[in-house]
Amino acid sequence: MVQKPVSTFAADSTHRYGGLGLYKNQPASVGCIDERHQKAETLSPTGWISLPNHQKRISVHSLVGLKSPRSPH
Repeated sequence: MVQKPVSTFAADSTHRYGGLGLYKNQPASVGCIDERHQKAETLSPTGWISLPNHQKRISVHSLVGLKSPRSPH
């Protein structure tokens, strides 16, 4: 079976060893190797979108996606 290539988007910042998690049900990454920056980004259908910087410079970590609690409304 021949598979078609899949298009992807390059992040604006390097997230080497930064990990991949979920933010609002979308792939997201934060930080990079050697704690070089605090950049956070999430992947939308049209490409990566910058999020507010993380409060710390982090690297070589794991990210997870947790379900948010439902609003009481």
